[in-house]
Amino acid sequence: MRFVCPILGMFFFAGQAAALQPPLIISSLTDSATVGQPYSYTIVATGDLPMTFAAAQLPSGLSASGATISGTPTIAELAQISITATNDFGSDTETLTLNITSPPAGQAPIITSPLNVSAAVGSQFSYAITATGATPITFSTSTLPANLQLNGAVISGIPAAPGTSSITLNAVNDFGSTSSTLLLDVSQRTEGPPAIDSRLTATAAVGEPFTYTPLAAGAPPIGFTVTGLPPGLKFNGTAITGTPTKAGTTNVTLTADNTLGTDTRTLVITVTPSGPQLNGTWSGRATAKRMASKGRFRQTNEVRTANVIFTQTEDTLSATITFSGKSGSREFSASGSIANGEFSLSGATAAADATLTMTGNLGKNGRLVRGDAVVQDAAGPQRITFTLRQQH
Repeated sequence: MRFVCPILGMFFFAGQAAALQPPLIISSLTDSATVGQPYSYTIVATGDLPMTFAAAQLPSGLSASGATISGTPTIAELAQISITATNDFGSDTETLTLNITSPPAGQAPIITSPLNVSAAVGSQFSYAITATGATPITFSTSTLPANLQLNGAVISGIPAAPGTSSITLNAVNDFGSTSSTLLLDVSQRTEGPPAIDSRLTATAAVGEPFTYTPLAAGAPPIGFTVTGLPPGLKFNGTAITGTPTKAGTTNVTLTADNTLGTDTRTLVITVTPSGPQLNGTWSGRATAKRMASKGRFRQTNEVRTANVIFTQTEDTLSATITFSGKSGSREFSASGSIANGEFSLSGATAAADATLTMTGNLGKNGRLVRGDAVVQDAAGPQRITFTLRQQH
């Protein structure tokens, strides 16, 4: 009697031992795929079990696992893939011809670049967004981690801090749009010479506590030295701390070192004056008095309103001042200083036919400017009292 074995694909007669069979690949040896579209192929073979499978010369975007070749092709080509089935009694190798074609014209974009990538703090990173579809394709992203930027289709830069970021990738062409999420895992580099990766700008205020901690990637231990700090700040070996005493911008030298090298960067610390800042356009009422007989001042209608454009830079102040009233308007340019909201200015008109001195203060709530001015012209001294509000 003859029996058929469905698993081995062979037959034998009762009472006889079954013949031992090496693998024979019987799956189709031609197939097709499309760039940007998921693809899967399973190697099928007869022969004794157990059986293992392998594939070589795979095109970009495809990988093999067991008897399955899968993935998303990224390049149009006629690929010749070597496939092999092996058991204890031999092996069979064949060539799978895979025709990978480009997507049809007029197709919306499909992002094909990897969506899980890694980087290291302090090391150069570059990632190219790729997509299929009709060209031209325009790319954009959601907010990127610090120190990374998108230029065209490439995200690049030197990551500043460790962590995992979810970045939305967008691709748009004339036929549609698509979005994918890129997972970027930035690890702290723990080998090699140091690379300072803390931010290199900081802002402080006069009279307010300040702290800045320098950071660096590299092989531990890493030590820091700091020179050129503004008045009121000091470095304790770990952090810059203190209370600034003077407004200004200071370039501070940071140096990190370990047994493999050093890294030196410039930290820019900007210390702003204490209290509210006096900038922008302020307008309001003004009252003028002229010198009358016997050294007395008498109120006039020469000035009724004042308009002042203030510009404050650290502890210096400049202003364009216009007084208007019954006799018209007169404009002065003045400069001076300001500290804790108290200011003094001096200047003149463009024709130098009148000079001005002005003092005043910006209220603690930053809403009102009050002060006095003295204008000296051919008619004698004129005292002006003003109250101003900021214009928005």
